[in-house]
Amino acid sequence: MSFQIIILEADQLDLKAYSILQQQSFAEVFNRSQVDGSHLDSSFFEWKYNTPAGKARIAVAEENGEMLASVAMYPVKLIEKNKIFKSWHFVEAATLPKARGKGMFKKCMQALMDTLQNDELIYVSPNKNSVSATKNIGFKESCYVPFYGKLVFNLPSKPVDNFGKQLFFDSNQDSYAEALALSSPRMVLRSAEYMNWRYNAHPHVSYYSLSPVRNGKIQGNIVLRPVQVKQKKLLLIMEFHTINSAVEREMLDFLAKVAKAEKCILAGIFSRGAALPAFTSSGLIKVPVFLMPKNHIVMEHRKYSSLFSKTDWFMQSGDWDAF
Repeated sequence: MSFQIIILEADQLDLKAYSILQQQSFAEVFNRSQVDGSHLDSSFFEWKYNTPAGKARIAVAEENGEMLASVAMYPVKLIEKNKIFKSWHFVEAATLPKARGKGMFKKCMQALMDTLQNDELIYVSPNKNSVSATKNIGFKESCYVPFYGKLVFNLPSKPVDNFGKQLFFDSNQDSYAEALALSSPRMVLRSAEYMNWRYNAHPHVSYYSLSPVRNGKIQGNIVLRPVQVKQKKLLLIMEFHTINSAVEREMLDFLAKVAKAEKCILAGIFSRGAALPAFTSSGLIKVPVFLMPKNHIVMEHRKYSSLFSKTDWFMQSGDWDAF
């Protein structure tokens, strides 16, 4: 019996079976990076596939009732030129080792694309193994997102405030998100609703976060996540942006305190866009492409749109799941 493609909404998905598919499909990648993949469980996908913008949509390749491959996309609100619109982000392209080479990835992606409304935008940051297939079904490269890194030192530090879910984003964040978008190209709208979902509702991860305030208004966001990769402690910078250069020092001091408290050897961020702090003065240096295990490119597609022009993005690590 040949495989068939089934389209499911998030609440129709067998989360347990889906989690097993994801863990087995990415086991080799996690083992190579010495990263624990157990976080890809039912609670993770229940959280990730129910976003403030709506429910995810998943294409699953099945054969004799067994999940062999899948591709998902979840909705997200983008803002560009002061206009907010719904878009889709392709994620979790997974295929079991025994099912690879049969075209399931391409057919799952095409099945999801067929569900889009006219002129809806969908974007993805593919790995090197899927770039060619992504281009073949109509995606075009939009931009490259570089990585900035900084060595940090394990000096003693006092405990850091604002750890994890203590920082709740309120309506003040909405005002900041709109102001940030005015000085940025296309970006995910960092509303309070989005930030609370992305960082405070995560079932497994607690984040360090700081939002400097001046005259009662938020001036920037910095969100940090310590991670263990190949027995080394890294500080992944999920968000690092501001509309007021006067608060950069406060944000950088916060980053240094967290790095020391967590005994991280390196802090880093994938980042592109106009709303960047002064990375050079912070010690964050752009890492050459040839030193990176993955080159983050952004590819996009609009259904039934014959027009394409490269559009710049404001994008940071928090716009997708890293590690």
